[in-house]
Amino acid sequence: MVSVSMLGAGSDPAGYYLAREANCPAEYYLGAEPAGRWLGAGAEAAGLSGSLDASGAAALRRLLAGRAPDGAVLVPEVIRADRRGRLPARPLVDAITARATAQPVTPAALFGQPQERALFTALEARAARGRGARQATVSPDRAEQLATAAGLDVSDVYRAQDGTDRYAAAVRFADRRVDVRRPGVDVTISAPKSVSVLFGLGNNDTSSAVRAGHQAAVSEALGYLESVAGHGLRGHQGDGQRAQHIATDGWIVAAFEHRTSRAGDPQLHTHLVVPNLLHGADGKWTAIDTKAIYRHALTASYLYHAVLRAELTRRLGVAWTAPVKGIAEINGIPQDLLDTFSTRRKQIETAMTAAATTGPDAAQAACLATRPAKTGIPENTLREQWATRSEAAGHRPRHLVDNTLGTSRALPLPAIRQLAHYLLGPSGL
Repeated sequence: MVSVSMLGAGSDPAGYYLAREANCPAEYYLGAEPAGRWLGAGAEAAGLSGSLDASGAAALRRLLAGRAPDGAVLVPEVIRADRRGRLPARPLVDAITARATAQPVTPAALFGQPQERALFTALEARAARGRGARQATVSPDRAEQLATAAGLDVSDVYRAQDGTDRYAAAVRFADRRVDVRRPGVDVTISAPKSVSVLFGLGNNDTSSAVRAGHQAAVSEALGYLESVAGHGLRGHQGDGQRAQHIATDGWIVAAFEHRTSRAGDPQLHTHLVVPNLLHGADGKWTAIDTKAIYRHALTASYLYHAVLRAELTRRLGVAWTAPVKGIAEINGIPQDLLDTFSTRRKQIETAMTAAATTGPDAAQAACLATRPAKTGIPENTLREQWATRSEAAGHRPRHLVDNTLGTSRALPLPAIRQLAHYLLGPSGL
């Protein structure tokens, strides 16, 4: 599948990917995994190619910081208050309303000063304003002022279920100012679990073929995304106005291929780290059309999986289950083994159940909340562990792989007229 996320703003957006200190989250990208490599037409035009060596890492750091590979400033910083120094308004409004209801009085009656009543009224209105209610925030000092006036302890209002004092955490960042410019996009392309299991349990030739098929499919998906979202935007966007599309050299991409999930399961996936910079045909640099990336991510996912199936069928002769929402699994790899190697999914689902939440946003929050640091375990050790776990689940790896390869049967291609009739008919395109 293809997932898209904006890279977080900060003083060192590239540090998460490039730092190599012990136990640093960036080891997830560069620790024991293969070195990153440059992809994209924009990278080629900028003279960036091959693996990310020390100079390539420095170039990526500059690009994510809004600078050209040679260090020239392309995009100025946008300095704003650190959002970590803000608190969500809803918990405070709910706590004050509950206290007023218990008395019972109106919430306004809890405040002795007119300015406090006005402040609460404004905060209550923002926290109740449709979809924007989730974004309504309040500064720690204002939150403390209102909570104290209402007879509440602000730390109790903002204490998380695990005991974390979110108020104290916000206070630490209240006076900080950071660069809020979006440094780039992370487009993550993940293989189906059965493909990753075949990669993890197969011999060197099988694993190499799986990786080659995955890389070919990633290349096709990247090419598609570049074709539909490789333009730059100039001018105002919104309020009925549309920004002008500018032709560019294409995306500059640092691709990081990984073999495991954070839980140590086989999980073949690639992070395409795309700096938010495009070199326009007019010589100027501009931002990426991120909305176009989100719009076309699902199509890119269908394309990735279709190419992956074709590649692995050709290279290894595997057969497939019927695709569901564009994704199929390899025939012959049992579901209980897929479940055995889906530790992260179980962790996320457990966290969502405990929090009584559903939906993509909740899944993303649970993913971040349960994410362990990834360790740099050598691949040989990982493969031994995977084989042992497969045996414990009742599946001998070699037997399983041998019974999976070479099982596909070539289907006769339909005649051109038959194919055109289907594609152009009411059931086709």
